[in-house]
Amino acid sequence: NKILNEKIRYLFNKKINFITPNNIVYKNLYKSTLFNRSKHSNHKIYLGLNLNNYKPKKIKNFNNLIRISFRSSLNPRKGNHLLIDALNYLASKGYNLHNKILFNILGDSSILEFLRENKYKFKFQPIIKREKQLIKFYQESDFFLSQSIQDLGPIMINESLACGVPVISFKIGIAKDIVKNGYNGFLIKNISPNLLGNELIKISKLNQNKLNKLKANARQSAKKSLNIKKQVDKILQFFK
Repeated sequence: NKILNEKIRYLFNKKINFITPNNIVYKNLYKSTLFNRSKHSNHKIYLGLNLNNYKPKKIKNFNNLIRISFRSSLNPRKGNHLLIDALNYLASKGYNLHNKILFNILGDSSILEFLRENKYKFKFQPIIKREKQLIKFYQESDFFLSQSIQDLGPIMINESLACGVPVISFKIGIAKDIVKNGYNGFLIKNISPNLLGNELIKISKLNQNKLNKLKANARQSAKKSLNIKKQVDKILQFFK
């Protein structure tokens, strides 16, 4: 409490320029005990990317499965448990997506045993060391799934959209700002494994024309909001 009061006293009435990466942080800053009484300016600037590097590329889909990429992590806030619960929910309802979906996984191997036991097809790589490999990871996907339940981004949403990959996400972080339901992905309004499962059913039934439109819109979203040159230009305005 003593440290908190010292921070408040130091920051009181100070003019501060804040740069926030999404609308949730932008709004929460005004509610902050530390900052809501200071004469600050709050600027929302998304994390940008080099769109000449992060871009779509058609990679042959040999098995005609819907390819869903995601980041696997043991951290509970990253939501692996929700994906498992969603797949169990689908099984309980009699939906068999084993022959419709291929999971493209980056990260830890904690979810692989479950996928094997339940006969889901997947590709797995534990780590990517080069940016070109990361870009290829997205380009080999039809959707990026962000199952996170607490996140400022993740930045993988930005990277996916730039590569023309529509996003499935809960209504948190950058997804709440930039993912438009049915336009460049699917935004799940509540954190629920059942609702996530329903979205997986939905995308498994998409025809190729609708999928192509989602991909084109994903790229357009990145061009509009995630161009790193435009974002840096906004930051440079603070120094003029």
